[in-house]
Amino acid sequence: NQHLDVGSNTITVVVTAADHSTKTYTLTVIRAGSSNNDLSNLTVSAGTLDPVFAAKTVSYTVNVGNEVTDVTVTPTVADSTATVTVNSKGVASGDASQPIALHSGENIITVTVTAENGTPKTYTITVNRAPSGNADLSNLQLSSGALKPVFASGTIAYTATVGASVNNLTVTPTTADSNATVTVNGAIVASGQASSEIKLKTGENPITVVVTAQDGTTKTYTVTVTRTPAQNNGGATPGTGNGNGNGKVTVVVTGGGSNPGSSMEDLTKKIGSTLNMSATILGTDGKPLNLPAIPIDSKGTFQLPNVPAGTYSMVLNVVAPNGEKLAGQKATLTIDGSGSATIQIQLIDPFGVVRDSITHQPIDGVKTTLYWADTQLNRDKGRTPNTPVPLPELPDMAPNQNHNPQTTRDGGQYGWMVYPDADYYMISEKDGYLLYDSRQDLRDEAQGDTSYIRNGLIHVGQTIVQMNYDMTQASAASGVHKPYIYGYPDGTFGPDQHLTRAELAAILARLLPDDAGKSATPNFTDLQTSHWAYSSIAKVFGQKIMIGNPDGSFRPDAEVTRAEMAVVIAKLKQLPTALDTNFSDIGSHWARQFIAQAELAGFVTGYPDQTYRPDQAITRAETVVIMNRVLGRHVQHVDAPSLWSDVSPDFWGYAEIMEAAQEHDYQLLQDGTEVWKQN
Repeated sequence: NQHLDVGSNTITVVVTAADHSTKTYTLTVIRAGSSNNDLSNLTVSAGTLDPVFAAKTVSYTVNVGNEVTDVTVTPTVADSTATVTVNSKGVASGDASQPIALHSGENIITVTVTAENGTPKTYTITVNRAPSGNADLSNLQLSSGALKPVFASGTIAYTATVGASVNNLTVTPTTADSNATVTVNGAIVASGQASSEIKLKTGENPITVVVTAQDGTTKTYTVTVTRTPAQNNGGATPGTGNGNGNGKVTVVVTGGGSNPGSSMEDLTKKIGSTLNMSATILGTDGKPLNLPAIPIDSKGTFQLPNVPAGTYSMVLNVVAPNGEKLAGQKATLTIDGSGSATIQIQLIDPFGVVRDSITHQPIDGVKTTLYWADTQLNRDKGRTPNTPVPLPELPDMAPNQNHNPQTTRDGGQYGWMVYPDADYYMISEKDGYLLYDSRQDLRDEAQGDTSYIRNGLIHVGQTIVQMNYDMTQASAASGVHKPYIYGYPDGTFGPDQHLTRAELAAILARLLPDDAGKSATPNFTDLQTSHWAYSSIAKVFGQKIMIGNPDGSFRPDAEVTRAEMAVVIAKLKQLPTALDTNFSDIGSHWARQFIAQAELAGFVTGYPDQTYRPDQAITRAETVVIMNRVLGRHVQHVDAPSLWSDVSPDFWGYAEIMEAAQEHDYQLLQDGTEVWKQN
């Protein structure tokens, strides 16, 4: 026997004649290398493979706790001539790989076995590392004052005391886990960074620090900072004072959060901390009492006049830097028999939000202009109807400083502090949206006792008006979408069921125009004229979009692979030639060109590990996602009941399936988004 090595083997045969002459024959035998690229075993250092390892199963899942920060993988090849890599790094068969670091969530590990003849096979392990539940702080610091007790991560309640000269401070929280997030008084703060300055009033100031772990677990730390009162100030103080000089005024500001404030200084914190105000006390008849207006300076200092015990209404107007009086808020003033008083008032917050009428998301960049309405009230006050309202600038009123016009920003926000006793309307415009004219907004909405939005008119009495509204994207087209796929007679759709070649032919036949050439008469060995999809197969066969196999069969009930889907798309759309692909597992695959074409056109995508998995069967849900892309049907949301028992509205592909399988009207917006409408 002649030993053969893998590759070329030369065998020489020499024939010697009787006269001793020789003749040499040369035989070259090429021995193919082994094609065995299976693993005989595969293990991980933590967790358990699901499903149990089998050589022909190439996809596995492993679940590990958050405490597992890395794993090793031990692959064993079935053929000693094969080589193996783990995440592209060579590993000896039966040996553990280098530790592979894990982040929280999905971690894709690829194990590639290359047979002796060069044929590769890739096994994929998806390691799911649980998110962290650590919601501790490792440190907490104040810019002024000292925490009591000394900080410890397990202690959640602290106090601190600062002098009267400390008007504000910052808080610096540091999370124990870098994946956790933290807020200070509801505002997000980067771990280890100082918060925005927090204004302090005299007395107790509660500060909440909330840590949210990666898995959603929360932990709340509280710091109560006490600011001591100033000594010998010789006059009225913010939020104190009364008519006879021996009572106390308590201010309660509501709205704008769980602890909006307890001083007059807090009332204007959304429009500017340097604004003065003017207060007017009203009698039971709603008319001003015969008392002078009460000035309130920017520090919230005021003095109540001598008023008998009782409950009164009170209007607080904002005074602009130029001295003009603006609308404000109405308050309730209660004075008891001892002369002490309580003022209850809502935060002055004029900000509205503009949203998209379809997505309900805030819209930034909307130019909004406020106009004088054409009413007798405005004409009597000398205002010119249908002209922009000239408003005073408020420098600290973010984000637009009370300018008119102004542009929405910071989450679709806009807002004006306007004049009292006036009628207004607004016009808003943005490219790609229909013009918004508040005169066409027929809502009926009271805001306080004296202000309202009604029949297209914005009337401001003494108190501010806050108005949210929607804008509608302009349409590029509209029409009716017919279904191109259907469910089954038992009331199911089978979203996770693999698509068959016959079903794909039926989809394509429905999408092709009726005049797309005559159907051919197929003579496939496994297709009878009685087959339910015979006419559909004939149509796509005639268009050369789907053809049979070299053995003369069509295999109508065979599953469609992802490679075959790419071929069909490339033919259907007549895509330009392409060869380059970003997928790591295409290599010299027979469908490489078609996959590259479909990828370049944006019709197909791969998996997080950069693979396409061309020989994997495609599901019906995956099919409609791809076909909707091919057809340019970019639906975002479907507000309609499900037609199938196995597709609920919270299914990941619900909107795509409804788009593909139910007849409906549609409106195509200028950004390409489709608005799905049930007909």
